[in-house]
Amino acid sequence: MLKVGQIGCGGIGGIHACCWKNLQDKVQLVAVADFNVAKAKEISKDCGAKVYEDAIQMLENENLDIVDICLPTFLHAQYVIDTMKYVKNIIVEKPLCLNAEEAEEIKKAAQKYGATVLVGHVVRFSDTNDYLAKLIKSGEYGRVIEANFYRISPKPVWVKDYENVNKTGGMPIDLHIHDVDYIRYIMGSDPKDVESIVIRNENGIVENIWSSYFYDGAVIHAEASWIYPVCMKFKKSARVRLEKAVVEFSDNNILTVYPEDGEAFSQTFAEKNMDFGINISDMMPFYNELSSFIAYIEGDKKAKVVTLDDAIAALKLVIRELDTAKACVAGRK
Repeated sequence: MLKVGQIGCGGIGGIHACCWKNLQDKVQLVAVADFNVAKAKEISKDCGAKVYEDAIQMLENENLDIVDICLPTFLHAQYVIDTMKYVKNIIVEKPLCLNAEEAEEIKKAAQKYGATVLVGHVVRFSDTNDYLAKLIKSGEYGRVIEANFYRISPKPVWVKDYENVNKTGGMPIDLHIHDVDYIRYIMGSDPKDVESIVIRNENGIVENIWSSYFYDGAVIHAEASWIYPVCMKFKKSARVRLEKAVVEFSDNNILTVYPEDGEAFSQTFAEKNMDFGINISDMMPFYNELSSFIAYIEGDKKAKVVTLDDAIAALKLVIRELDTAKACVAGRK
């Protein structure tokens, strides 16, 4: 049985720990580390994991097969690289890191230590997104012609310093990157060109982004923001026009296909809901993600994973959008 150590026991850490517990026929969460020992102890209650305040001490003392890093983004590069010195299989939450320089440091270190780094771009693993991706790749309804992705969040007040781009990367790197990674995944590559419009607040922080991605014969649009009132619910949706059908889904885990010939039909997918204190309740995509990552680590190289190269490419595309975006200042206080 694979032994897992987890670094970070906050909101996302709680979700991952719950998934590890539900995967106990394959893995055992044997140790958790967090500066906030109380959070680490809370997670350890359900699985009996040993609690550490210092992650490096955990790495030195435990014989681990996998380390799962669920820390704030600004700590990812440091802890991913430090972990490689002890453990060769690493899972890190998205985004991989804050910038291209950190990404290259991680890649060089992975090559040096022979480490496998898988990144938690969980959108690929939701049942609706997975179904859509398989439908596109099958070619049953032809190629993608046009698509729209929409991802709107209330202010993420559960994230400390969420507007501090030096810690979170800001909304585009933390939130918008979900759809950027997925678009690259379903299309198989970077776009030939991209055009973006952003709204910045009076401090220059990007609060809204609208991007158009141009592929041969296809245009894809994505909108994202996280400045909406806390009382609003998180919303996401997708509509993809293929040559022979339109596919759409939103927050309710129901995907509908509208064929050019024939009747519309829907697929409804199960949720596994829990309250983690953040704007995520459905644990199923994370369970699917970690299950697939385990299969890959155990030797199934056909298992779906988000590789280090995938994550770096998504990060660089978001940076490209920000570097070339047309901007207006909304002046929101």
